[in-house]
Amino acid sequence: MDLDEMMYEDWISSTIEDWQNAVGIELVNQEHEMQIEMEEEEKERKEEKEYLLWLEAILVFL
Repeated sequence: MDLDEMMYEDWISSTIEDWQNAVGIELVNQEHEMQIEMEEEEKERKEEKEYLLWLEAILVFL
């Protein structure tokens, strides 16, 4: 194997590794975004439930 072939193989290997790292980072970011969205939705449901309970309590006393 000559020097050009070795350099080409090194370049291919590093390019593949860079791509795998980028994909891994993107997957982690997507998972984090999904977790944040789920937490926000859960918080909204809890707030809606608390509001409905508050509204029900007000109506009971009217």
